[in-house]
Amino acid sequence: MKNKSSFWFHTFSIWLMYFLMTYICFQSIPETNHLGISDGLFLLVLGGIGMIIPAPGGIGSYHLIVMIGLVALQIPDGVLSVKPYDEYNPAMLFPFVVHTAQTFVAIIMGSAGLLMLFLNKKKIS
Repeated sequence: MKNKSSFWFHTFSIWLMYFLMTYICFQSIPETNHLGISDGLFLLVLGGIGMIIPAPGGIGSYHLIVMIGLVALQIPDGVLSVKPYDEYNPAMLFPFVVHTAQTFVAIIMGSAGLLMLFLNKKKIS
């Protein structure tokens, strides 16, 4: 590897952005806006474990393990808890919000990078 410091900087930056996306998404649901930094780190680790389970794009496995983590943090879900179903289940909603946002960011940034690569290659030719 030619530039180790750049590699480590970008690796740390990617994980920091994943953490910030998880932490900032806490504010999107009233039941999760009281969760702190350690809770965000806890859910980031659980989400990472959910993503390595062999499922296409972590669909299902990520959602289930983050939902279980939120139930462990006392966020109601209506399925795993004994509380009755209200209008919606925040422990089920939160992983869908985060995963959808991360997927859209990956699609948009990947498309932008592919376009830049294509345009740059066209200039060289």
